Amino acid sequence: MEWVARGLTPILNVSDIQESFAWFERLGWKKNWEWGDPPDFGGVTSGDCQIFLE
Repeated sequence: MEWVARGLTPILNVSDIQESFAWFERLGWKKNWEWGDPPDFGGVTSGDCQIFLE
C-alpha cells in the first residue's frame, strides 16, 4: 500500500501573532481562527491553503 500526502500545514513561529495576521492580510490572506487569551496560536488561509502561526 502506498501512502500519499493530500495536504500539509506549515507552522510558523512568529514574534507577534497580531502583527503577523495583519501582514498576511495585506498579502490577501484571511485570518481563519485564533486561540488563547491573549491569542498565541492561529491560522490564516488563502483559497485551499492554510498556514498556522505560533
